[in-house]
Amino acid sequence: MSDDGPRIFGSYANEHSRFRPGYPSALWDWGIPEDATVVVDLGCGSGHASLALAERDLVVVGVEKDSKLREEASLQASRAGVELDLVPGSADATGLPDCFADLVITGDLIHWKNLGEVLPEIHRILQPGGNLLLFWNDRDPEGHPWLGKFEALVAFHAGEEGSRKKDFEPDVDLLVGGYFYDFEHQAFIQELPMSSEEFVGYARTLSAVRSALDAQGLLEFEKALRRMLEEHHGSGMLTLPLRTEGWRASRRG
Repeated sequence: MSDDGPRIFGSYANEHSRFRPGYPSALWDWGIPEDATVVVDLGCGSGHASLALAERDLVVVGVEKDSKLREEASLQASRAGVELDLVPGSADATGLPDCFADLVITGDLIHWKNLGEVLPEIHRILQPGGNLLLFWNDRDPEGHPWLGKFEALVAFHAGEEGSRKKDFEPDVDLLVGGYFYDFEHQAFIQELPMSSEEFVGYARTLSAVRSALDAQGLLEFEKALRRMLEEHHGSGMLTLPLRTEGWRASRRG
């Protein structure tokens, strides 16, 4: 199992918080049961999802093993005026009590952890009848030639070293162990306006980039990226198209 992605995020926690896109409110409308009150966010990172749920008056416990990411999430919660309970732990060993939560959520962590190792722990900390919500953002280059060029640029500079995410097959992986049933899938489209410099900031936070490039390589990547953005967008704004994938399931037993 590769843990490289989550491990490096803490080294640029503030950038991660500042430039990483959040998730659409429609995801939460769809994925949060009406009777849920206590939510656990596994691998909460710098707190994007946790903050969104806390702002909906849910009790949110963020589990994150990286202390720098926990500190950043705490800072963002303070700025937003919401409460988060941030605890050290991993997705397969949260340290939380049995039957603790009504809902467990986890974002891009599923691309780094073996889901078969995580589902038993999620099942343990969920109450009977509780729910699981998995989600992640994917760039959607269809109809956006410049974004296809960006993907090629990342592949050229980062190469194989930048491609360490685990393949995730929800229809197969969610069945492991028989812990969950009643699977549902929904996709949500986001189109996020941003400046070219904001997009460069976003690109700098990609695990494919940071795990593969040293300081000099990162500078060269940014120069090439700025040239490409100038060619396609000039000094104006651009739109980053994202497809947010959501999977929800119910605890068995």
